[in-house]
Amino acid sequence: IPAPLPILRMLPFIVTIILLVIISSERFRRKWGLAKPEALGVPYIKE
Repeated sequence: IPAPLPILRMLPFIVTIILLVIISSERFRRKWGLAKPEALGVPYIKE
């Protein structure tokens, strides 16, 4: 089944967006042990 050329040209972008959404999901992070940075949300105070 031949696909239209514009859809084939958009495919790399669509795959990239899907992968970024999957990787940033909480379920994926818990499964692979990817924790958030410890200093997330802690303000930087210059001494």
